[in-house]
Amino acid sequence: MYLIVPMVITSMTEKNYFAIKHFRQIIYHHFCDSFFLQIDKEFWRERVFDLVKYAALNPYEFIFYVVALLSPFFLASAILSYKLAKQIEAKERAQKREDRRKKNIQKAKATKAD
Repeated sequence: MYLIVPMVITSMTEKNYFAIKHFRQIIYHHFCDSFFLQIDKEFWRERVFDLVKYAALNPYEFIFYVVALLSPFFLASAILSYKLAKQIEAKERAQKREDRRKKNIQKAKATKAD
């Protein structure tokens, strides 16, 4: 991933291309890797370690909290799945009615032509 650096390039030679590529890599690694990612790595490393330690010391309480936090999402998923199933069934019934209607129209035209 490269940082987009605005530059005016008159002719793209191989030397210019590698110089620009090297410059972008330096900018990206200097700012992104050293500043942003180091802070986030330490922060998230500590948070994950605390969470794992808590789960190891209080397994039943940890499971209770996980289930309690995820249960609204399970409920929403169940409701949306039910609504989707109803919509699919209604669409299939409508398609069957339409197919039956077309078949009857074709049958009526065939008997009328005879």
